[in-house]
Formats: sequence, structure tokens, C-alpha cells
Amino acid sequence: MSPVLATNEVEKNEVMLYLVREKQGNETTLSSLYIENSITKGLEFLCYCLEDKVRAVKIPKVTAIFTGTYPIRFRYVGRLHESYSKRFDFHKGMLEICELLNFRFVMFHIGNDKEDTEGCPLVGDDYRLVQGDFVVLNSTVTYRQVYMRIANLLLQGKKVSVKIMNNPTIKIF
Repeated sequence: MSPVLATNEVEKNEVMLYLVREKQGNETTLSSLYIENSITKGLEFLCYCLEDKVRAVKIPKVTAIFTGTYPIRFRYVGRLHESYSKRFDFHKGMLEICELLNFRFVMFHIGNDKEDTEGCPLVGDDYRLVQGDFVVLNSTVTYRQVYMRIANLLLQGKKVSVKIMNNPTIKIF
């Protein structure tokens, strides 16, 4: 069950996303991604996200990013940007989670299982528990929908941030 989320009053030009860690597998963490809805003043579910295990100390490519609030900006360079630019006509730049302590190049992207994350949140519209770890499903279709929503906000000049939080049941290893 998700913790109750209260939206803060934010500047008209600012949009907050909430990444709430819900469940843990052996080496994975399943999260839900929400966006503030300016019309209802509530939160709207966007997708599930798959992350690595939540740890107190970072181990490269196998640790979920630490809780906190971080800006999201376009990233215009790198392997994923080049690949997605060729693959998707809607691609303007990767959605990078910036200003992270001890992490670099963390982006929302396509993938299904722990082998695809490398510390980044993967998006999907459903999930399964497979041999003790979570996987997300329909990642490419979900990515397109989530990407278009967030990218459009950035292209309109809005400041987009993500608040990452753990459900109280999440254990930190």
C-alpha cells in the first residue's frame, strides 16, 4: 500500500513527480511514479518503475538512487541519447535525474529487468515477480507515454523535479 502523499503548493512553473518505492525483490525495487495534476490538485499515476536494490551505501550499477528531491533535465549526449534519437521520432533528449550525490547519468529509460537498470529507473505499465525479483512490462509503450508527458513540460519551460521516497516497508541494506 502506498503512503499518503500530500502535494505541496508549488510555483506555477514547477511540476513535481513522486517516485514511491513500494516493494522489494531480492535485488530489485518496484516503485510507482506519480505526477501532480494541476486540475485536480492531486496525484496521477504515470507508471511503475523498476530500480535496483535500495542500499545505504552505493555500489555502482546495482544500487537505487538515494531518497531526495532532484531536478529532471534533458541530456543531449551519450549512448542512450544517440540510440533513442535514431529509434524514436519524438525523442528530444534523455530525461536525466540531475544533482544526485555519488550518481551520474541516471535517466528514465526502457528495460524490463535488473540487468537493464544499472541504477536507472525503468518504466512499465505492469509488473511481475519472477524468481524473487520484479520485472516491468510494456516498457517501450510506457516510455513513449511518460516521456511525452514530461518532455512536453520541459519544452514548455516548466521546471520538473522528482521526489524519491521509500514506503515505510522498504528495507535499506
